[in-house]
Amino acid sequence: MAISLENPPITPELYLQTLEELSLRAVCVDEISATCNRDILDGGRTTISIASKNFARQTPDEYHTYITYQLTGVQDEVSVLKIEATFCVIFDTMERVPDGFFEVFSESNLVLTTMPYFRELIASVTGRMELPTLTIPYNIFSGGEPTSREELREPNPPEPPAKKTRRKKDQ
Repeated sequence: MAISLENPPITPELYLQTLEELSLRAVCVDEISATCNRDILDGGRTTISIASKNFARQTPDEYHTYITYQLTGVQDEVSVLKIEATFCVIFDTMERVPDGFFEVFSESNLVLTTMPYFRELIASVTGRMELPTLTIPYNIFSGGEPTSREELREPNPPEPPAKKTRRKKDQ
């Protein structure tokens, strides 16, 4: 969801003031699941797509924002890979976060805060699943929305170097 610059849900001044009052305590994985259909996964072309959704909640002294990323791999219109991870960003705060803050934060900061953790998780999980390690591009999201699909293939092994042969000198 894009935020209208003509009618933002919170003033820029109040947003910045709220950010200054928040103290980042942790970015952590809240939930994770991964499945792979090895019977179908054959090393051919796999189309990878990523989606996200987010929400927030507040307690008297904490503000929690959550973002769930879902990575899906499809081969020949059949799902072969699904990795879903929810990250929680925890802030300490003594003040109530104003209405409209989360809408702006989720569009401008939440993905930037959590994307490095998601990228590392995907690389680690795919490696541990004995799959080609996936590296998620930094620019996969723009304003919290998926902007591209990456088509990945299993990397081709490099050609072995040609053997050098020596010619015998004519005697």
